[in-house]
Amino acid sequence: MVEMKQKKMACSPENPLENLD
Repeated sequence: MVEMKQKKMACSPENPLENLD
C-alpha cells in the first residue's frame, strides 16, 4: 500500500515516525 504511505507523508511531513509506521 504505497499510496497510503505517500498520502500519510504528504499529510504529515513533520511526523517522520508516522511515515515510518
